[in-house]
Amino acid sequence: MADFITAKVKLATGGITLEYEGNESFLLADLPKFIEAVTALRNPDLAGSASPLRGTVRDFYVTMEAMSDALTALRTELDSLGEISEMESLRLQMAMDRLSKLMSTLSNLLKKMPDTSQAIVSNLK
Repeated sequence: MADFITAKVKLATGGITLEYEGNESFLLADLPKFIEAVTALRNPDLAGSASPLRGTVRDFYVTMEAMSDALTALRTELDSLGEISEMESLRLQMAMDRLSKLMSTLSNLLKKMPDTSQAIVSNLK
């Protein structure tokens, strides 16, 4: 999963104020287009172009909200995977402990078998 850099910007020009906090990719890719559109609005010949700009800004907000929701979902999924990983690690540790105890018990039995056999044979004599 790629790391996201969070950026904040506040831009005020004329009667328009833009505040943004989120992924820097928006600032790199879409903010320059937005600034060009705002600059074009300041031209008196293009006074009617505010309506398309509003639609563009609305689209940006929808996109930002969708990205924020997706990021939240990814973080939640990552957290749950971390919890699962911790549980699996604990289970593995418990299994390794049991295996160690089993191996120790088997080793002790194998060490005592010849001694026991020899004691039985010496008792029979």
